[in-house]
Amino acid sequence: MKKIYLFSALVFLASSLSAQTEWIKHLDNPVLVPGAAGEWDAGSILGGSVIFHDDTFRMWYSKGLFAENEKHIGYATSPDGIHWTKSVDNPVLVTGPAGSWDEGRVIFPTVLM
Repeated sequence: MKKIYLFSALVFLASSLSAQTEWIKHLDNPVLVPGAAGEWDAGSILGGSVIFHDDTFRMWYSKGLFAENEKHIGYATSPDGIHWTKSVDNPVLVTGPAGSWDEGRVIFPTVLM
């Protein structure tokens, strides 16, 4: 009988918890724009990973997947998650030398805290 109560409680708890189901685009999108022609992240950017640490949003992102040249990782910060400043040290993680496992690209950063 205890198993039935426990199962019922878990089913009720699971059904009462739900993820956000309605997404609303922010009017200022995109919040991080690709670089100008000639810059390392020109064309498109993707794969952002964002954390909030020390009152600042921190984002690591990569150049568009179908870019002609090497893929690297960039870094940007924001006080509010809307207005971003790219690091002057970008790209912060670059591809490795010829023959290394990461010689072709480093993309889709994931940051854990």
